[in-house]
Amino acid sequence: MQIGDLVYLRPKNLRDEEELIGLLVDMEQVGQAKIDSTILYDVLLTETNEVITISDIYFEIWRIE
Repeated sequence: MQIGDLVYLRPKNLRDEEELIGLLVDMEQVGQAKIDSTILYDVLLTETNEVITISDIYFEIWRIE
């Protein structure tokens, strides 16, 4: 994924199949190794026009083709 891509977001822990659509504004890997690192994504949500920061630990995120 690259900055500027449209993405789907879905919380991993909810049974609801609610998916959000947003624009990827920024992403940053935090942590020191592959074992204990995560990626933070800043996403501009299309429904609310607000920027949220999410983690790949709690959300599935994939690019809209």
